[in-house]
Amino acid sequence: MRTLIKHGLIVDPASHVHSKNNLLVEDGRIQGLTAEEPEADVILDAEGMVVSPGFVDIHMHEDPYDPEEGRLIPSIMTSMLRMGVTTAIGGNCGINTVSPLRYLELMDRDGGPINMGLLAGHTFLREQAGHRDKYSAIRPDEQQRLSRLVKEALEAGCFGVSFGIRYVPGVTRDEMVKTACFCQSHGRLVAAHVRDDADNVFGAVEELVSIGRQLDLPVQVSHVGSMGDLGRWNDCWPS
Repeated sequence: MRTLIKHGLIVDPASHVHSKNNLLVEDGRIQGLTAEEPEADVILDAEGMVVSPGFVDIHMHEDPYDPEEGRLIPSIMTSMLRMGVTTAIGGNCGINTVSPLRYLELMDRDGGPINMGLLAGHTFLREQAGHRDKYSAIRPDEQQRLSRLVKEALEAGCFGVSFGIRYVPGVTRDEMVKTACFCQSHGRLVAAHVRDDADNVFGAVEELVSIGRQLDLPVQVSHVGSMGDLGRWNDCWPS
């Protein structure tokens, strides 16, 4: 199958390409750029449009789950595709819409409009482990159940663990370490909506970063958008 995308503005920063040209695709693989219009099974006119590699969004919340029909409703994935996103990571901020194992099972079964990866949401699994009070510390028996659920999610294919620390004030550093440590043996990352913002954003980020250092794990800090510490950028770096 040969597809020709013609008259589009080709943008590929990695290859330093930014020009109006025609793009030839054969059997799902790009064959090259050309000013000619070779024969093709499918011809798409991209006049007035940008043709680029798909975007990657590492902070997304996955589509809702319909328990009656036993399927995901791909409204968010469809919207992402319309914006040019072809790969995304869901399960951020400690939130899952359904059990990570069930979500991965449904994606394997039904597929979706885009490529999806998933993080195991700490808050979701914390509740599944029996602790529904977001303001209090978890009990040892609940932590054991939580640890088992996290391990199962990582073994099933989750890319890491996410925390919504801002939304669960009762979570302690000890709970975070005991939950995130399973990412070590699986080579996964830890992502978090940090504990505070504005004037306290640096301390909140340091809490997460210090856990990453302790466990020797990569961390992703979500939502660094506060203006509370505007002008203190140099404080981020050691003298």
